Amino acid sequence: MSPALALLACAVALESAPAQAPLAFQPGRQPASELAPELRHAIDRRAAPYAFESFRLFGRDSALLVFADSALTGEAMQANRWMFGPPTTAAEADSCPPEKVLGRKLARLLWRGLNKPRELHYIIVAVHGTKDRDRFTVYTMYYQRGQLEAPWVGDER
Repeated sequence: MSPALALLACAVALESAPAQAPLAFQPGRQPASELAPELRHAIDRRAAPYAFESFRLFGRDSALLVFADSALTGEAMQANRWMFGPPTTAAEADSCPPEKVLGRKLARLLWRGLNKPRELHYIIVAVHGTKDRDRFTVYTMYYQRGQLEAPWVGDER
């Protein structure tokens, strides 16, 4: 095959291939309103002022929560000025980066609200911006089972 023909074949293949989208925008998400009302309200209260938009269960081992934050911009992230949630203490962070503490609280709330399923190993919390091109700026946090089940000073008392 000639180099020009090979290049043309690659271009056609690339154009027809679906673009990879961040988890926060992939199909299969359900509106937050479809989550059990008591659990949805608990997540809404804990997440305020961030809008709880959607969720998704991936088989039996993973879950996703999606939130919107108008303060999340690419510029704010690059300048390290964006934070998901209020400031935290070192004890509350418990080796989590400060911007992940609220996400951990939300992940643990979902895990408990689902009755602590043994097969659930990951909860992903994704936050996206809301303005202009920053609607596609996403910060994604992953929480493993150990971060869901162990006692934590950040829990509500």
